[in-house]
Amino acid sequence: MMQPSVTPNSAPTSHSPAAGELARAADYADGLFETIAFFRGRAPWWRWHMQRLQRDARRLALVPPAEDVLLAQATSLAGNDDCVLRLTLARAQGQGYWPLLDENHDGQRLSRCELRWQRRAMPAARTAGLRLDWAELQLSSQPLLAGIKHLARLEQVLAASEAQRRGVDELLLCDQQGCLVEAISSNVLVWVQGQWLTPVIDRCGVNGVLRSWLLDKGLITAARLLRAELAQPAALALCNSVRGIMPVTELAQQPLPDSAATSVLVDTVTACLRAAR
Repeated sequence: MMQPSVTPNSAPTSHSPAAGELARAADYADGLFETIAFFRGRAPWWRWHMQRLQRDARRLALVPPAEDVLLAQATSLAGNDDCVLRLTLARAQGQGYWPLLDENHDGQRLSRCELRWQRRAMPAARTAGLRLDWAELQLSSQPLLAGIKHLARLEQVLAASEAQRRGVDELLLCDQQGCLVEAISSNVLVWVQGQWLTPVIDRCGVNGVLRSWLLDKGLITAARLLRAELAQPAALALCNSVRGIMPVTELAQQPLPDSAATSVLVDTVTACLRAAR
Protein backbone atom coordinates (compact mmCIF):
# COMPACT_ATOMS: atom_id res chain seq x y z
CA MET A 1 0.00 0.00 0.00
CA MET A 2 1.31 3.45 -0.87
CA GLN A 3 2.15 5.65 2.10
CA PRO A 4 2.26 9.28 0.97
CA SER A 5 4.70 11.73 2.49
CA VAL A 6 3.45 15.30 2.28
CA THR A 7 5.70 18.33 2.49
CA PRO A 8 3.49 21.45 2.79
CA ASN A 9 5.70 24.37 1.93
CA SER A 10 4.97 27.64 0.15
CA ALA A 11 8.59 27.93 -0.99
CA PRO A 12 10.81 25.43 -2.79
CA THR A 13 11.14 22.59 -0.32
CA SER A 14 14.37 21.51 1.31
CA HIS A 15 12.73 18.39 2.70
CA SER A 16 15.12 15.49 3.23
CA PRO A 17 13.46 12.07 3.22
CA ALA A 18 13.84 9.88 6.24
CA ALA A 19 16.10 6.85 5.93
CA GLY A 20 14.59 4.42 3.46
CA GLU A 21 11.94 6.83 2.15
CA LEU A 22 11.91 6.84 -1.65
CA ALA A 23 15.23 5.00 -1.49
CA ARG A 24 15.03 3.61 -5.02
CA ALA A 25 14.20 7.06 -6.34
CA ALA A 26 17.46 8.33 -4.86
CA ASP A 27 19.58 5.32 -5.79
CA TYR A 28 18.27 4.43 -9.25
CA ALA A 29 15.85 7.21 -10.33
CA ASP A 30 13.30 4.39 -10.34
CA GLY A 31 10.08 6.35 -10.61
CA LEU A 32 8.06 9.18 -12.09
CA PHE A 33 7.02 12.69 -11.19
CA GLU A 34 4.35 15.19 -12.14
CA THR A 35 4.51 18.96 -11.62
CA ILE A 36 0.92 20.18 -11.31
CA ALA A 37 -0.19 23.81 -11.35
CA PHE A 38 -3.15 24.76 -9.15
CA PHE A 39 -5.04 28.03 -9.62
CA ARG A 40 -7.29 28.91 -6.68
CA GLY A 41 -7.31 25.28 -5.71
CA ARG A 42 -8.10 23.92 -9.19
CA ALA A 43 -5.78 22.13 -11.62
CA PRO A 44 -6.88 22.81 -15.22
CA TRP A 45 -4.63 20.09 -16.67
CA TRP A 46 -5.39 17.47 -14.00
CA ARG A 47 -6.90 14.93 -16.41
CA TRP A 48 -3.86 15.08 -18.70
CA HIS A 49 -1.48 14.70 -15.75
CA MET A 50 -3.36 11.61 -14.58
CA GLN A 51 -3.47 10.11 -18.08
CA ARG A 52 0.29 10.44 -18.36
CA LEU A 53 0.93 9.17 -14.84
CA GLN A 54 -1.26 6.11 -15.29
CA ARG A 55 0.23 5.32 -18.71
CA ASP A 56 3.84 5.82 -17.69
CA ALA A 57 3.45 3.95 -14.40
CA ARG A 58 2.37 0.87 -16.31
CA ARG A 59 5.25 1.29 -18.76
CA LEU A 60 7.63 1.08 -15.78
CA ALA A 61 5.66 -1.84 -14.25
CA LEU A 62 4.41 0.25 -11.33
CA VAL A 63 0.99 0.01 -9.71
CA PRO A 64 -0.81 3.20 -10.82
CA PRO A 65 -2.18 5.20 -7.89
CA ALA A 66 -5.95 5.58 -7.58
CA GLU A 67 -6.86 8.94 -9.10
CA ASP A 68 -9.52 9.78 -6.51
CA VAL A 69 -6.98 9.30 -3.70
CA LEU A 70 -4.46 11.53 -5.45
CA LEU A 71 -7.05 14.22 -6.13
CA ALA A 72 -8.15 14.29 -2.49
CA GLN A 73 -4.55 14.60 -1.31
CA ALA A 74 -3.68 17.26 -3.88
CA THR A 75 -6.71 19.48 -3.31
CA SER A 76 -6.19 19.31 0.46
CA LEU A 77 -2.56 20.37 0.10
CA ALA A 78 -3.24 23.08 -2.49
CA GLY A 79 -6.12 24.63 -0.57
CA ASN A 80 -7.57 27.63 -2.40
CA ASP A 81 -4.21 28.99 -3.46
CA ASP A 82 -2.20 29.42 -6.64
CA CYS A 83 0.64 26.95 -6.17
CA VAL A 84 2.58 24.11 -7.76
CA LEU A 85 2.52 20.56 -6.41
CA ARG A 86 5.13 17.98 -7.29
CA LEU A 87 4.04 14.37 -7.05
CA THR A 88 6.86 11.81 -6.92
CA LEU A 89 5.91 8.18 -7.47
CA ALA A 90 8.72 5.70 -6.81
CA ARG A 91 9.08 1.93 -6.70
CA ALA A 92 8.90 0.81 -3.10
CA GLN A 93 11.18 -2.23 -3.13
CA GLY A 94 13.87 -4.01 -5.08
CA GLN A 95 17.33 -5.52 -4.82
CA GLY A 96 19.90 -3.53 -6.74
CA TYR A 97 18.72 -3.14 -10.32
CA TRP A 98 16.14 -5.90 -9.85
CA PRO A 99 12.66 -4.53 -9.00
CA LEU A 100 10.34 -6.46 -6.73
CA LEU A 101 7.31 -7.40 -8.85
CA ASP A 102 4.66 -8.77 -6.56
CA GLU A 103 1.30 -7.47 -7.71
CA ASN A 104 -0.79 -8.95 -10.50
CA HIS A 105 -3.07 -6.67 -12.51
CA ASP A 106 -4.68 -7.93 -15.71
CA GLY A 107 -2.02 -10.64 -15.91
CA GLN A 108 0.86 -8.17 -15.52
CA ARG A 109 3.29 -8.32 -12.60
CA LEU A 110 3.77 -4.86 -11.15
CA SER A 111 5.57 -3.21 -8.24
CA ARG A 112 4.12 -1.49 -5.24
CA CYS A 113 4.91 2.21 -4.97
CA GLU A 114 5.34 4.96 -2.46
CA LEU A 115 4.60 8.60 -3.18
CA ARG A 116 5.42 12.04 -1.89
CA TRP A 117 3.84 15.46 -2.41
CA GLN A 118 5.84 18.69 -2.30
CA ARG A 119 4.35 22.18 -2.49
CA ARG A 120 5.97 25.34 -3.80
CA ALA A 121 4.89 28.83 -4.75
CA MET A 122 3.62 29.57 -8.24
CA PRO A 123 6.49 31.14 -10.25
CA ALA A 124 6.12 34.76 -11.26
CA ALA A 125 4.72 35.32 -14.74
CA ARG A 126 7.25 36.28 -17.41
CA THR A 127 6.65 39.57 -19.18
CA ALA A 128 9.55 39.41 -21.62
CA GLY A 129 10.06 36.94 -24.45
CA LEU A 130 12.65 34.20 -24.13
CA ARG A 131 16.18 34.28 -25.52
CA LEU A 132 17.13 30.83 -26.78
CA ASP A 133 20.05 29.08 -28.41
CA TRP A 134 20.84 25.57 -29.60
CA ALA A 135 22.34 23.25 -27.02
CA GLU A 136 25.70 21.60 -27.50
CA LEU A 137 24.35 18.64 -25.53
CA GLN A 138 22.50 16.00 -27.53
CA LEU A 139 19.78 13.85 -26.02
CA SER A 140 20.37 10.10 -25.95
CA SER A 141 17.81 8.00 -27.79
CA GLN A 142 15.91 5.34 -25.84
CA PRO A 143 12.46 4.66 -27.31
CA LEU A 144 11.38 2.62 -24.26
CA LEU A 145 11.64 5.78 -22.14
CA ALA A 146 10.50 8.30 -24.76
CA GLY A 147 7.73 10.56 -23.48
CA ILE A 148 7.99 9.43 -19.85
CA LYS A 149 8.58 12.03 -17.14
CA HIS A 150 10.88 9.70 -15.22
CA LEU A 151 13.21 10.75 -12.42
CA ALA A 152 16.48 10.39 -14.39
CA ARG A 153 16.90 14.00 -15.50
CA LEU A 154 20.69 14.37 -15.55
CA GLU A 155 20.70 15.45 -19.21
CA GLN A 156 18.41 18.35 -18.29
CA VAL A 157 20.70 19.30 -15.39
CA LEU A 158 23.68 19.39 -17.76
CA ALA A 159 21.70 21.43 -20.28
CA ALA A 160 20.60 23.89 -17.60
CA SER A 161 24.22 24.35 -16.55
CA GLU A 162 25.10 25.01 -20.19
CA ALA A 163 22.31 27.60 -20.47
CA GLN A 164 23.57 29.41 -17.38
CA ARG A 165 27.12 29.41 -18.70
CA ARG A 166 26.00 30.85 -22.03
CA GLY A 167 23.65 33.44 -20.52
CA VAL A 168 20.40 32.42 -22.25
CA ASP A 169 16.95 31.67 -20.86
CA GLU A 170 16.59 28.22 -22.42
CA LEU A 171 18.23 25.87 -24.88
CA LEU A 172 16.74 23.84 -27.70
CA LEU A 173 17.76 20.18 -27.44
CA CYS A 174 18.22 17.84 -30.39
CA ASP A 175 18.72 14.10 -30.49
CA GLN A 176 21.81 12.45 -31.96
CA GLN A 177 20.15 12.37 -35.40
CA GLY A 178 19.90 16.17 -35.50
CA CYS A 179 16.16 16.34 -34.86
CA LEU A 180 14.68 18.94 -32.54
CA VAL A 181 13.11 17.30 -29.47
CA GLU A 182 12.36 19.82 -26.71
CA ALA A 183 13.75 22.58 -24.53
CA ILE A 184 15.22 21.97 -21.07
CA SER A 185 11.96 22.24 -19.15
CA SER A 186 9.37 22.78 -21.88
CA ASN A 187 8.11 21.45 -25.17
CA VAL A 188 8.72 23.38 -28.38
CA LEU A 189 6.20 24.89 -30.82
CA VAL A 190 7.33 26.06 -34.27
CA TRP A 191 5.16 28.08 -36.67
CA VAL A 192 5.70 26.60 -40.13
CA GLN A 193 3.64 27.37 -43.25
CA GLY A 194 0.57 28.51 -41.37
CA GLN A 195 0.46 25.88 -38.65
CA TRP A 196 2.01 25.12 -35.27
CA LEU A 197 4.25 22.05 -35.26
CA THR A 198 5.80 20.29 -32.28
CA PRO A 199 8.56 17.68 -32.43
CA VAL A 200 7.63 14.01 -32.41
CA ILE A 201 8.48 12.39 -29.06
CA ASP A 202 9.33 8.81 -29.97
CA ARG A 203 13.08 8.41 -29.36
CA CYS A 204 13.63 10.63 -26.31
CA GLY A 205 12.13 13.65 -24.56
CA VAL A 206 9.09 14.28 -22.38
CA ASN A 207 5.52 14.28 -23.62
CA GLY A 208 4.43 17.39 -21.75
CA VAL A 209 0.92 17.86 -20.40
CA LEU A 210 0.21 21.17 -22.14
CA ARG A 211 1.63 19.70 -25.36
CA SER A 212 -0.84 16.80 -25.02
CA TRP A 213 -3.70 19.22 -24.39
CA LEU A 214 -2.80 21.28 -27.47
CA LEU A 215 -2.60 18.11 -29.58
CA ASP A 216 -5.98 16.90 -28.29
CA LYS A 217 -7.54 20.27 -29.19
CA GLY A 218 -6.09 20.12 -32.70
CA LEU A 219 -4.13 23.34 -32.15
CA ILE A 220 -0.74 21.81 -32.97
CA THR A 221 0.58 18.90 -35.05
CA ALA A 222 3.46 16.54 -34.23
CA ALA A 223 6.15 16.30 -36.91
CA ARG A 224 9.80 15.36 -37.36
CA LEU A 225 11.73 18.64 -37.31
CA LEU A 226 15.37 18.77 -38.37
CA ARG A 227 17.54 21.47 -36.84
CA ALA A 228 19.00 22.19 -40.27
CA GLU A 229 15.54 23.25 -41.48
CA LEU A 230 14.86 25.59 -38.55
CA ALA A 231 17.64 28.15 -38.76
CA GLN A 232 15.18 31.08 -38.75
CA PRO A 233 11.60 30.04 -37.94
CA ALA A 234 8.74 32.47 -38.55
CA ALA A 235 7.69 32.10 -34.91
CA LEU A 236 8.77 29.98 -31.98
CA ALA A 237 7.27 29.34 -28.55
CA LEU A 238 7.79 27.05 -25.59
CA CYS A 239 5.03 25.50 -23.52
CA ASN A 240 4.59 23.73 -20.23
CA SER A 241 1.69 23.22 -17.86
CA VAL A 242 3.00 25.59 -15.18
CA ARG A 243 4.05 28.59 -17.30
CA GLY A 244 1.72 28.12 -20.25
CA ILE A 245 2.77 29.47 -23.67
CA MET A 246 6.08 31.35 -23.62
CA PRO A 247 6.90 33.37 -26.78
CA VAL A 248 10.49 33.33 -28.00
CA THR A 249 11.97 36.63 -29.18
CA GLU A 250 15.53 35.55 -29.95
CA LEU A 251 17.15 32.38 -31.30
CA ALA A 252 20.93 32.05 -31.60
CA GLN A 253 21.32 35.83 -31.11
CA GLN A 254 18.95 36.53 -34.01
CA PRO A 255 15.68 38.35 -33.24
CA LEU A 256 12.41 36.64 -34.12
CA PRO A 257 9.47 38.75 -35.29
CA ASP A 258 6.31 39.15 -33.27
CA SER A 259 3.66 36.79 -34.54
CA ALA A 260 -0.11 37.06 -34.41
CA ALA A 261 -0.18 33.26 -34.35
CA THR A 262 1.68 33.26 -31.03
CA SER A 263 -0.76 35.78 -29.55
CA VAL A 264 -3.71 33.62 -30.59
CA LEU A 265 -2.17 30.57 -28.91
CA VAL A 266 -1.41 32.54 -25.74
CA ASP A 267 -4.98 33.85 -25.62
CA THR A 268 -6.43 30.35 -26.10
CA VAL A 269 -4.47 28.88 -23.18
CA THR A 270 -5.10 31.96 -21.01
CA ALA A 271 -8.84 31.60 -21.58
CA CYS A 272 -8.67 27.98 -20.43
CA LEU A 273 -6.82 29.01 -17.27
CA ARG A 274 -9.32 31.78 -16.52
CA ALA A 275 -12.17 29.30 -16.89
CA ALA A 276 -10.44 27.03 -14.38
CA ARG A 277 -10.36 29.84 -11.85
